[in-house]
Amino acid sequence: MASETIIEADIERLVGTYSLWIIGTTNNPEQREVEIGAPMGWCQFDADSELAARKIEAYCFARGMHEDTVGRVPGAKYVYIFMGLQARLEGRSSVRQGIR
Repeated sequence: MASETIIEADIERLVGTYSLWIIGTTNNPEQREVEIGAPMGWCQFDADSELAARKIEAYCFARGMHEDTVGRVPGAKYVYIFMGLQARLEGRSSVRQGIR
């Protein structure tokens, strides 16, 4: 588990341009990664609490990151970010799921 300030600093170092990234919270990051399907730049963080996870989301939203609302459940304290989806081989087009 990590505090919100540590996770925010880690995200700051990783992302560069916030508007290219998507953020969400979950109780099961491994399952969520599979559900999303081939995300690029996947990173996950174990926040100290649900409140800390929501504050991290708010921090990232304020800087232009998009929100993944699919799969959100009460009590989720894992924060995940990803850049998008890899191109599908058959169509060679990217698909983004769960963006509002």
